[in-house]
Amino acid sequence: MNYILPIPQHYYSLLIICTTYNHEKYIEDALKGFIIQKTTFPYVALIIDDASTDQTANIIRKYEQEYPEIIKGVYLKENHYSKKMSKEPYIKPWKDKCKYVAFCEGDDYWIDPLKLQKQIDILETNPDVTFTYSNFKTVDENGNEINRPTYEKYIKKSYSGDIFPNLLRGNFILTLTTCFRKEILMSKEYEDANIPKIDYLLFLIASAKGKAIYIPEITGCYRKQSNGLMSSAQKWVTQNTLITFKYVSNLYIKKHIKQRATIDKFLIKTFIMRRAIGLYIQKDKELFSSIISIQKRNIVYIFPAVIEIILCKLQQFSNNILFKSK
Repeated sequence: MNYILPIPQHYYSLLIICTTYNHEKYIEDALKGFIIQKTTFPYVALIIDDASTDQTANIIRKYEQEYPEIIKGVYLKENHYSKKMSKEPYIKPWKDKCKYVAFCEGDDYWIDPLKLQKQIDILETNPDVTFTYSNFKTVDENGNEINRPTYEKYIKKSYSGDIFPNLLRGNFILTLTTCFRKEILMSKEYEDANIPKIDYLLFLIASAKGKAIYIPEITGCYRKQSNGLMSSAQKWVTQNTLITFKYVSNLYIKKHIKQRATIDKFLIKTFIMRRAIGLYIQKDKELFSSIISIQKRNIVYIFPAVIEIILCKLQQFSNNILFKSK
């Protein structure tokens, strides 16, 4: 039987959720990032060890004994990730006792002691903001900073305001940098999603419901490791990113989430149609059929979507020519 923490007796302004598995080399960096936080409010870090087979659990227990007011460990007896079992039963009692939620995986870590304070200050003073995210740096397994073009593009794309139209076109946020209002995680759109709840889904739902504020300062480090999720399960991530896109696109088309003004609405629906056409060509007709069945006049977005596809192909062709000429 899995060990479940007792229901917390105190109210915390913020809950940190950290899931970890076989991170004995890295978990201490994550834990240190939690305890160095300087805040004017109470916060707690819930560390869920997913049945690690190394010393990860023992390291967590050590910090839990030294910092009992901050570190709370959940030590699972069987690996929930491999069995596709939800960790929500262990999180919910703590989520119910907080106002905001931040995330950090066991192999990532925070380096800014004011990360949480900056983010909560923003959320407290801006009721129309649903979450904040920040700059970061990428490090290797030994903590040395490295240059990863993919993540450098994330930083260049980051901005504040209504980011939903651009975020729908592709993710540019890293989980370790985020902080959300609890209501986003408890929203109908998120809780009722009968799909894998990857981080991109949370980002999209949050950005659909309100504004985001980007903090340009580096607050943490994303660790790129050879045996990490993003390296060993990229196919799984890609598949579920597509599933998430289709789910949120349907929410938007059905007007279950906030509709944008005329220009953004046109751009959003054109992009959704563009992706739907591409999937249709690949024999995946679900999204295209859904768009048309919801409202016949959505067919008008086929023309601008085709134009966008052609322009994209021309850009790719031009880039290939330039690459070969070098």
